[in-house]
Amino acid sequence: MTNVYQCQACFGTYADTNPDGSAYMHQCAPVFDAKAGVWVSAQNARNELLVLDRRGRPAGIVSAGAGVQAVTPNAPAQPGWITTMQAKVDA
Repeated sequence: MTNVYQCQACFGTYADTNPDGSAYMHQCAPVFDAKAGVWVSAQNARNELLVLDRRGRPAGIVSAGAGVQAVTPNAPAQPGWITTMQAKVDA
């Protein structure tokens, strides 16, 4: 089942799976700093891309940032693939 989440850093809303059933890994888009004239990372940005350990195994996500809020009623607190991956890392 696909659950929908809202990122608490960029406030983007996304499903935790892609149309093909693979895991969607959210990453906050950069924001434009008009004063400096450059693109910068959002404050407390979320980046769900995987970090690998020395053996090439998943060790976590890059940054939880400000976290996520489930939009789908009764959805887990975070995307299920992250919970599953974290349980394997912690074992």
